[in-house]
Amino acid sequence: MRRYQAKIILISITVITFASCTLCRGIRYWDADIDDHKIFHNDTIKCGDNKFHFHRAESDMIYNPSITLRKDSVKITLDSLMKRSSTIALVIIKNDTVLFENYYRGYKRGDVSTIFSMTKSVTSTLIGIAIDQGYITSVHDTVTKYIPELKKRDPNFSKLTIEHLLNMRTGFKFNENRMSPFAKIAKLHYGTNILGVVKSMKFEHEPGTVHEYQSISTAVLGIVLERATKTSYAKYLEQNLWIPLGMEHNASISVDSKRKGVAKAYGGLNAAAIDLAKIGRLYLNSGKFNGKQILSEDWVKRCTKSYPENDWYKYQWYNGYKTYADSSRYIYKPDSISAVNYAKQKGFKTFSVYKRWKEEKWGISIPENNFQAVGIMKQMMHVDKDNNVIVVRLGYSSDYGVLGEYFGFLRSLAMNAHQ
Repeated sequence: MRRYQAKIILISITVITFASCTLCRGIRYWDADIDDHKIFHNDTIKCGDNKFHFHRAESDMIYNPSITLRKDSVKITLDSLMKRSSTIALVIIKNDTVLFENYYRGYKRGDVSTIFSMTKSVTSTLIGIAIDQGYITSVHDTVTKYIPELKKRDPNFSKLTIEHLLNMRTGFKFNENRMSPFAKIAKLHYGTNILGVVKSMKFEHEPGTVHEYQSISTAVLGIVLERATKTSYAKYLEQNLWIPLGMEHNASISVDSKRKGVAKAYGGLNAAAIDLAKIGRLYLNSGKFNGKQILSEDWVKRCTKSYPENDWYKYQWYNGYKTYADSSRYIYKPDSISAVNYAKQKGFKTFSVYKRWKEEKWGISIPENNFQAVGIMKQMMHVDKDNNVIVVRLGYSSDYGVLGEYFGFLRSLAMNAHQ
């Protein structure tokens, strides 16, 4: 009997250990999920009493365009396409009027979901506000000014600036591959010590020299923000964005542990789609909200200015770009040099070239006056300044089988949305 009891106790200890360790959590939950906020500790971000509401389109102005799917040439409505996909929310706003707002898969208007890397664009916004308020002197400040203990880890930390972090030019050796529970991103996401992960970082490039998309960059920004403002990420976001923008619903930010409480500034924000649209509205109006300058116009320009040399990524926002087409036909060249020469012949002053996936073809990208906050599951906030349109889409997965059609169609939503 005692031997049996000892075996039960040993199994119980093993199960508890398995459930609590970082690696085991990574294996258990495997990849990211929009309900991740249910498995982490969270800090609440409260909305205020004064709520902002977009206008509602009249019934005869409701927007539900049709799209012809390339795969089978079937023409269906946008709403029907969303029902085929893993979308949980789609909101389209033009001139402060909601033209389309629908929720799917059991989700309702006020329900929150984890928006993953869209959080990065919110963190950038908070860094801009902290600079406006004087908590952070400049984007050229070094990280060690705010996290001095990093000086002892590697001399490169003393060269690493806030701007390097914003543009993801840190030089860190960091594996963003979410398909492996052994990758650094798994330790960052499922671990209980974000600062510990930061301290363990090694450099493989000089800071500022190479762009590589890495969530660890924004994790460091989150620590800088909390150290500089002497305020938690949640409270600073609540005071400077959530209440001033008249959010309608409470939100939350996941933290590494209840004891440490370091915010997952790279991907832990949990919010409702209609409230995220208000952040898009802030940028659409050059940092103003109902006549009050919440964020400096200069910061908005910095975030949204085309930056093709950085993979169209600037200050944690994606700058708008489109694949160049001549007479409705995409132009591809056999190598990068030919693509560059062709772009110069066309007189493009700002452009980049890219290689089509698994093909020996090179295309040309040119800027558009729009920008995006994007999450790993194609959570997206698309802001089109020319057409005064905001599109927010949240969902379970990137859904390339269905939504691949939709995202090729996304920019035309902004151009074709009527009101």
